[in-house]
Amino acid sequence: MRESRVSGRYANAFVMSLNDEKEYNKLEKELSIFKEILDRDETLKSGLYTMYLTKSQKIDVLNLIFDKLKLSKKVYNFLLTIIEENRMLLFDGIYELIEDYWHKRQGIEKIKVYSSVDIDDKMNRKIKEKLEKSLNKKVILDISVNSSLIAGIMVERGSVVYDFSIDGNLKRLRQKLSEEF
Repeated sequence: MRESRVSGRYANAFVMSLNDEKEYNKLEKELSIFKEILDRDETLKSGLYTMYLTKSQKIDVLNLIFDKLKLSKKVYNFLLTIIEENRMLLFDGIYELIEDYWHKRQGIEKIKVYSSVDIDDKMNRKIKEKLEKSLNKKVILDISVNSSLIAGIMVERGSVVYDFSIDGNLKRLRQKLSEEF
């Protein structure tokens, strides 16, 4: 829990430093490339994430990557801060939260949708339109197939789950009938 709060602070600080969507897209791409490099090279990742390398050695590695990738000064300073504060171990979590904080800043809500089958584009648009209308805000759908569902969908908004599957309907019917008798 503490780690996610700390990661959130870094992600939020990064997002708050951004001027517009164009800058967000550019810098997020740079961070994505940096993350890909770390994910492909376990030795490098291990050196940056642990105490195998000294802080100055980690900064030297960052400088090499900065020179090769031609990273923007803002991304460089962000990564430098993370290294200087010994928070590289949190980088994956920070990176994952950046998109969430950007959407939050833009007034966009990310909603998870689980379906028993693949949802086509037409149905995807229909679900998105209905959610945007009922919530009165833009939404981004994270759609995945859940084979344990028997027809229908489940919508997860934060910690609240709306079950529109057959199983969910049967549970509500069962509960209503048991309340009546």
